[in-house]
Amino acid sequence: MSLRRLLLVTVLFIGHPLDAQSPVDLRGSWSGTTVGVVAGELTHGGATPLGEPRWASLEWTMVIEKQDGRRLIGKRVSARATESLIGVLSVDNATAYMVDEDGTMIVRLISKTTLEACYMEVSPKTRVATCTLMRKKV
Repeated sequence: MSLRRLLLVTVLFIGHPLDAQSPVDLRGSWSGTTVGVVAGELTHGGATPLGEPRWASLEWTMVIEKQDGRRLIGKRVSARATESLIGVLSVDNATAYMVDEDGTMIVRLISKTTLEACYMEVSPKTRVATCTLMRKKV
């Protein structure tokens, strides 16, 4: 093996471990308005026939109350309801995978004060697909 190839292999495989970076601190309140499509019985937005999806917009807040490394605990709050929220921050330090009482959310950190939270919920009575650009309250 040539010295150049050996150096390349060394750089690729020895480098820094993926989780060496300290997890970003997501604690606090994040607020925004959803853009989405919903149908059925909705915890945060009333009811509509399941077979008749409608456009939806909803103001809501995600509050991350506790963070232990990459583990997250908080709540999802709208004018109509509050749901518990748990999740984990990926080793990429920019993506979090979260669940509330009946749905899942993928959160992508855009900057220290902006994130996008995309929420999905499916059950025999409900369908929800939304994304929300959220800003951190300071």
